[in-house]
Amino acid sequence: GLSSATWAEVYAVLTSERLLRFPLALAAQQLVRRLPADWQAAGRVERHQPPQSGVARISSGHFLVAPGEVAALEYLLEAAGHLAETERRLAGATCAQLVGDLYPGQIAPVAELVSRASLATSGRSALSPGAVEVFRAGAQKLLAAADATFSGYAEAGFPGCLLVSDVGRVLIDPLLASHGRVAVVLVDAMRADAARLVAAALARTLPERKLDWHWAVVPAPTRTAEAVAALALGRPVPAGSAPPCYPSAEGDDTGGEGRGGAAPFGHLGYEVALLKGADRDYLAEQLRRLWASSSPVMVAVASVLDERLHHSSVELAVLLDDATRTIGQRVLASLVALPSSVPVVLMADHGFRENPSWGKGPEGRYVHGGTSLQEGVIPVVVAS
Repeated sequence: GLSSATWAEVYAVLTSERLLRFPLALAAQQLVRRLPADWQAAGRVERHQPPQSGVARISSGHFLVAPGEVAALEYLLEAAGHLAETERRLAGATCAQLVGDLYPGQIAPVAELVSRASLATSGRSALSPGAVEVFRAGAQKLLAAADATFSGYAEAGFPGCLLVSDVGRVLIDPLLASHGRVAVVLVDAMRADAARLVAAALARTLPERKLDWHWAVVPAPTRTAEAVAALALGRPVPAGSAPPCYPSAEGDDTGGEGRGGAAPFGHLGYEVALLKGADRDYLAEQLRRLWASSSPVMVAVASVLDERLHHSSVELAVLLDDATRTIGQRVLASLVALPSSVPVVLMADHGFRENPSWGKGPEGRYVHGGTSLQEGVIPVVVAS
């Protein structure tokens, strides 16, 4: 009778079953398949349940269910909470609210949570892969509406938002005025969900520092050439008009040094030391020399995330975890060599999105270059 039961009744079966797996699984499937029709429902039901009956406690109160069997359900209920908040706030959000609050706080976590739920169904799970796909399809409809809102603001020039071309003037220049030197870790294609993982690794490496988050917009095309040119020149760069980015040859002492030019933040007039491919294991010594240089602006470019998303079709959560591990071990760990007075800026040049046409054409699973929140909103994290 679960198909005709109320939300509260379905939830009661889910949280009160203590012996048999099958009723629990039926209730979990029913709950997840209903969510796309009413994102607010899960929150309403959970708020009326006593604390001891929450989903997180299902496995501890069940004789046969292990924690991993309800992991997918927990991920999806967390994602549903973010989607409910997105649905509630999207219509009235200004561009600045969408870019600086709603996207990073509510929209960005959804894709990773759904991906982790999908991975959790590969073993014994209360949810089937099909139920996760139903949830994913429903979530994509709401997220597409958020992207449409973002695209509308693009036509107006992203009012009230920090553009990538202004990051140097607004954030880097004041740091130079206060501290004299700035270390920049520029992670190619690091969107918001990846940034949360990388920033957590940065906080573990430099635990005495405070992280201040900022969000910037990269106008279309969300590609490295135009984005890095905008960082270098301090002005928007239209599609196809960018000079060669990263003018130096990989493998030089610091990847090449110079005043101004096409190096990121060159328009500020300071000497910029640049190391491209800083996450290559064979460039570890060059990376140490970069941080030891006397240049006011030191930029290390990590490319592993962008390279893997263009050559891999693995689940998003696997992609993020793998890239974060590489960046942490090969780039962030080296930052302990910096004096504590030198601020560290962690940022991206653009993001990426999952290709809705993946498997139906030549493009891979992950792409970038368009106007979407995942591609066009980038983190700028100052660790000082």
